[in-house]
Amino acid sequence: MSRDSTKSTDTYGLAGRPTGARPLHRQKMIQRQIVITEQVDLRHEPRIFPKPLPDYILNHQFWKETICNNAALHASSCGFLLSYAWLLCHPSDLKIALELGLISSEIIWKDWTTFVDTVLTNIDCEALDMVNKRYQYGELRLSRLHAIYRLTPIFKPEHFIRGFLYGYSRYTVFFTRNFGWVLLVFLYITIVLDAMQVSLGTTKLQDNKIFQRASYSFAVFSIVLPVFTVSIGLLLFSCFFVFNLLKTKMFLKSRKQYRRALIRSRAVGVP
Repeated sequence: MSRDSTKSTDTYGLAGRPTGARPLHRQKMIQRQIVITEQVDLRHEPRIFPKPLPDYILNHQFWKETICNNAALHASSCGFLLSYAWLLCHPSDLKIALELGLISSEIIWKDWTTFVDTVLTNIDCEALDMVNKRYQYGELRLSRLHAIYRLTPIFKPEHFIRGFLYGYSRYTVFFTRNFGWVLLVFLYITIVLDAMQVSLGTTKLQDNKIFQRASYSFAVFSIVLPVFTVSIGLLLFSCFFVFNLLKTKMFLKSRKQYRRALIRSRAVGVP
């Protein structure tokens, strides 16, 4: 149910706190956008990505015949239900979930509270020994998951470039989101240089050798930093371009091979 449910507790500790997720009304109150997804391990400011609660996980017969026969599936399912017990704590939370299609429209508040009481009776919310480790952390930060996924446990070029969730369809979006802070840095440097220029025009600092050396060093730094930043940007752009080009060629090659194999199989009468 989670793409990285086998990761260690320490890894999850880097991506979030071991506390329950905020209820949906609280998520709305702090102006987070709720985006429905089929993954269960995402949260990114200012958005959260809840996975809809499927009807079959509320079915007792399905638990007996399928979930309870698989220890890993049972732990993930218990954790999934626990996460919804955190999200739907009040009638207003259930109303939001119904409006977003996160839960069956047939569920009313009374039925939900009865169901949650039954779930919490069978799950130790203090020890959480029956719950998959991922669900011991209510909210995981997508930015931290990106860093963890890129660098651990083994460095892989594809993981490093794409990260945990590759959400960029255009290069401009990538650079806008990841290099927007550069403009603020350049603005700050401009203000400092102007202030130093004014200070050097005063009699008190004009002959101050320490201040002159500091001004000289900062001026050189302000020249080198833009060149370094642009170089990093061009390097990243080149890596992304080459990586996506190779991936596209590999995909086209595999499609061509598949079509040739399909044509050959039909030619020899293989069904």
